[in-house]
Amino acid sequence: MLFIVCLARCETFAFQVINKFLYLKKTIKKKNKINIIKKKIANYKKEVLKRDVIRVSLDYLSRTNNLEIKAKTLSIIRLLVKYCSEQTGLDLIFEEKSLDQIENAARNTFDHPIIAGESSRLVCYLPIAAKNEKRVEKMLKFKLVDIICNQLKSDHFIMVNEAVLALNLLVTVNYSKLINKYF
Repeated sequence: MLFIVCLARCETFAFQVINKFLYLKKTIKKKNKINIIKKKIANYKKEVLKRDVIRVSLDYLSRTNNLEIKAKTLSIIRLLVKYCSEQTGLDLIFEEKSLDQIENAARNTFDHPIIAGESSRLVCYLPIAAKNEKRVEKMLKFKLVDIICNQLKSDHFIMVNEAVLALNLLVTVNYSKLINKYF
């Protein structure tokens, strides 16, 4: 009798181990598929950037008064800014005219929640995309740090995280300039 109970327990344990193994195997396959999809999206964004999307988007941002188009334009720029390089529009984003447009969009949201969210998130992505001190210095000429600090008040964890990361990068990259300007 004891032998049968032990055997039953062993079988149950064996089934549990097999089920856990199969679950882990499925999870690993899903993670691999997700990683493949992420790589495809990154490659797609790089291909899109080769087609002058940043220049066109910044042009739309300056010319349009339609709030929905402005919101979508800010969203497109935000999604692509991390993948920009000098050849694909990064210098265009960090021109004073463009930074002024982005700051104005973030300050004058017209109580439009998408414009408010996308513009402040775009401002938080700028230090990540800057890639050098010169561009960070250009950012500091505008009141973009205030916009980043205001995003810290958000109810959304991701937006708060983006703001903390942006402030961290600004302080790390250009510590002496920030001390002289704000303290």
